[in-house]
Order: sequence, then C-alpha cells, then structure tokens
Amino acid sequence: MFYKKIVLAGGSGGIGTVLAEDFKDICQEIILLSRKPHPAKGNIKTVVWDAVKLNRSTLQFTYLSPDGEMGFPGNLAVKVTYQLTDDNSLKISYDATTDKKTAINLTNHAFFNLNGEG
Repeated sequence: MFYKKIVLAGGSGGIGTVLAEDFKDICQEIILLSRKPHPAKGNIKTVVWDAVKLNRSTLQFTYLSPDGEMGFPGNLAVKVTYQLTDDNSLKISYDATTDKKTAINLTNHAFFNLNGEG
C-alpha cells in the first residue's frame, strides 16, 4: 500500500536555537537563523511529506527541502522511518543529506498516552 502526501506532526523543526551559534562558527559563514525555537520562515514539521509503507511494521516519510527554504542553504533530502519492533518498541530512524553546508538537527517531540484515555 502506498500513502502519499502525509503531514508529519509532533516533530521538531530543522534546527534548534542552541545549535545555531556553533553552526556559524563551524562553517565560518554568516547564516541568518531565527532565534525562535521554531523558525518564523517555516518548519519541516508543518510541510507535507511523502509516505510509503515499507512492510507491515514500518513506515517511511521523505521530504525534499529546496535550497533556501526556511532560510537554510542547500537542497536537503530528509528520511524518517518509524518501525514497530517485535518487542513492542517504536524505533525512529533519521537520515538527511544536503548539497551545501547547512544545519539539521532532527528529533521527535511526540507525546503518547499509554493509558488509552483522552
């Protein structure tokens, strides 16, 4: 089964403000990054991702952020894979590649209600 154009909710933006200063030093370039926890120019958690069911227990989401989107340089290809394991764990894997020096700090801030209420 193929799912198309899924919005990933509950994730973080491309980079957090804590990393911004270090990134500028590492690249020795000035890149204007938002000082807000979630960039004013957008956020990869609010865009539409492509989704594919890889098997019974694994979903993979992909997104291509074009050069300059959300104020970051480089074409950024992001892949996030969610897998339910045999021991009832949720495994989340992240992969990102880019063609220019840029910043990416992927994480997940989803909350789960394990009581089955609400």
